[in-house]
Formats: sequence, structure tokens, C-alpha cells
Amino acid sequence: MTLPVDPTQPPPNGSTTPRPRHGGAARASGESVQADGEAAQILADSVQIPHDQAQIPNKSSKVSPHAVAIPGESAEIPRHLAAIPSESAGVSRDPAPDPGGPVLSMAAPTLFFAGQPGENFGWGICNQHLLDELSRRRPVVPLNDSDSRWNSTSLPGDLFTPLMDQDFEPATPARGRRNFAYTFFENELTERSVENARRFDLIFAGCSWCCQRMEERGIHNHVKLIQGVDAALFQPATAPPVAPWKDRFVLFSGGKFEIRKGQDLVLKAFQMLAPKYRDMWLINAWFNPWPGSVETMAASPHIECSSGVGSWEDQMRRLYVANRLPVDHIITLPLLAHEEMVQVYAMSHVGVFPNRCEGGTNLVLMEYMACGKPAIASFTSGHCDVVNTETTLLLRTLRPFNLMNPEGQTIARWEEPALDELVAQIEYAYHHREAVQALGGRGREFIRQFTWPRTAETLLATIDAVA
Repeated sequence: MTLPVDPTQPPPNGSTTPRPRHGGAARASGESVQADGEAAQILADSVQIPHDQAQIPNKSSKVSPHAVAIPGESAEIPRHLAAIPSESAGVSRDPAPDPGGPVLSMAAPTLFFAGQPGENFGWGICNQHLLDELSRRRPVVPLNDSDSRWNSTSLPGDLFTPLMDQDFEPATPARGRRNFAYTFFENELTERSVENARRFDLIFAGCSWCCQRMEERGIHNHVKLIQGVDAALFQPATAPPVAPWKDRFVLFSGGKFEIRKGQDLVLKAFQMLAPKYRDMWLINAWFNPWPGSVETMAASPHIECSSGVGSWEDQMRRLYVANRLPVDHIITLPLLAHEEMVQVYAMSHVGVFPNRCEGGTNLVLMEYMACGKPAIASFTSGHCDVVNTETTLLLRTLRPFNLMNPEGQTIARWEEPALDELVAQIEYAYHHREAVQALGGRGREFIRQFTWPRTAETLLATIDAVA
């Protein structure tokens, strides 16, 4: 069943143009997904959402203040997290790797920074950390569209801007003495991408996969820049979960609910395993305010979609019922503050990330690993930069999962993990908890190298080397 599009909502790529309603959705067909009519445009727009990225229109609504009842429990979790009292699931505060300490260089050129800081979405978090760290090292001027310099073609310094979509359209029309950009993309580059790339001295890409796709199109002025993790926030819990969580085996799945993120695979695997393992639970942080993005899940070959009417929890509950899932063993979280996710991670035994494509390195995955939690992850696209056999239970059996428009043109080339391998890895984690927890410890040590100070230092060293 097709999920309706709300025409009053801006589309996920940040445009202010409302989405039209439509009458169809893409369906899986062999190794490709063929869309027809307006549904093709829905999918085309949705797959170019930059870097997990949906900015929440009303910042005040970022966290629901209401208690949520745990399915199957009589008590409620105030603000969704009281099942683990903070004194019982405290967080260690190991020192983050020392990058050497920032040194503010006033002699360096001013950097005009066009990224817009925010919370609870990828670009916003990335921009906030980069702005903070760069400002400690270099004269930085934040730009926004209310600034008269937003449209300046002669900024007295260098420009750093996000690229907003697969066409490499910059966030600002401004131009500096030198011009640098940052991109995360998941769908096919275009002739417009090639043309726009020439406007920049250098383009920073969020993962090796993006660099490879740029090379395919003859774009050579690029370099990889991996995002960081807030090492002061994302730390392992100092104590195990208390009752009732200590008697359960809990899967965690995160990321906004859409076909690219692969939550349909999580649900199908859980449907298969829950009857066999009665102590298995699923807790998810899938909140997605963009109906057009949610609707891409209609292309899933694994689940049936349901109506998008009602609250997020209502929508998800109908989806679980439609797919014969054990509703009383699933906790659906609303949008939580970034810092609250640490306690959510502590409630789980293993994170499940069967994503079909990541144009970055999946910040939720990185944060989960930074907390010392073991992860099951697809070995594809941006994941390949941050997971390996020593740190992660990998999903290596992949098949092409392509999206095509009605003209037969490929608009995205992704890879789908094998469902049977996902089920096998979850079962391995269930039966080998100590070994898997040790894997999580190694994952934490590996992910500690990716810090926001290091990302900022790498960015500045790279642009300083550009003539």
C-alpha cells in the first residue's frame, strides 16, 4: 500500500517546493526498482537527500515530552529512558584522543562557512561540529541567507559550502577567493554535477565510495573527509541494564525510516526470529518527518506498507500489524535529543545496520560503535570506511539494488544485503554474547580515531596545501 505524501511538507532535499500527491509507488523488480509516473519523481527526489539530513521544521518539537508505555509492561518510561536509571547505566568519560590542541591562526585567510548548524539531522550535526572546531583554529565567519554576504561574488576570504544534492548545487551562491565544498550523495551524478564541480578548487567527499563515483564521472578535484564522533558524549555505559532489560536480548536499529536505510530488512529478520527467541526485542529510532522519504519504503520486496495517517507511533504500529510482527516486543521511539541516544544504545545488545547505501559513514553507526556496542553492518558504500572484520559483524553477501525512472535511466545504484546472512549474524550475536561484546570493544577503539578535531585539522591542512 502506498503511503500518502503531505503536500504541505517541504521535500527532504531542503527545497521549499511542496511535493505533489501521486497515485503510485515503485516496486522491487529483479535487481532494479522501476518507478512510473509521479512516483519516479518521488523516488528520485528522496534518494538525493543529503547526509541523513532531514531538517526538522520546528526545532521545539525535537523531543517529545510525553511518557511512552513499554509494550507488555505496566510502567511507563518517562522521556522514554527511565527503564535504565542514570545511576545504573552511567557513562564512562574516557579522555578523547588528543589532537594536539587547537592553535588559532589569525594570519590564515578568513573562512566563510555556509553550513547551517542544527540538531538531530546529519548535516546540522556535521556543520555544528565543523564550525566549532574550525573557529578554534582559523578566523571563521558563519554565513546564512539573512546575511548580505550570502549572495556576494567577491567574499574577502575563502568559502566552504555544503553541496545540497547530487547535482552539486551549493548551499549559497556566494564566491570567495578560493572555493571549497563538502558533499554526501547516494544517487547518480549528472552532467550538472560535472559542470558544478568545476566551480570549486576542491570538493571534500564524505566517504571513499563518493570519491569513486566522482571519478567515474571524470570529476578529479576531490578528497575524502570522514566525519567525526563526539567522543565526549558517546561513551560506553559503566553498568549493565537493570530489570527488565537485563533479561532481554535487544536489537537496536536507527536512521530515518526509508528504503535506503534498510529497516525493512530489520523488520523481516525480526519477524523470522522473534517466534524462535521469545526474549528478543527491537528498539528503533526511525522517526522521519518527511512523508515522501517514508513512502520510498513501498519499494521494499520484504514488507507491506500501511497508511501514513496519525502519529509516528500509530503509523509504525499499523506497519507492524500489517506485517505480522510481535508488536509487544517492539519499542518505537519518537525523535530524541542527540545526547539521549547514549542511553538508548545502552539498552541494546547489538545494533543492526543493513543499509543499502550511505553517502557518508553513517553517523548513527559510528556513534553506536563509539559506545562500545557491537554492530551488524552491510559492507557497502560509506560503511566500508568505518567497519572491518575485526570490529563488526559484516554483511558481505550483496546484490545490486538499483532505482530506475520510467525512461529506463538508472537514478541510483545501491546494494542490498542478503536477508539470510542478516538473520544468521543476529543469531550468532544471540548465542555468542561475550565474543560479540569483545568485538564491540575493538570497534570502539577503532572508531576513536574519527574525531571532529581531527576532521577539522585534516580539512584545514588540505585547503592550506591548495595553491
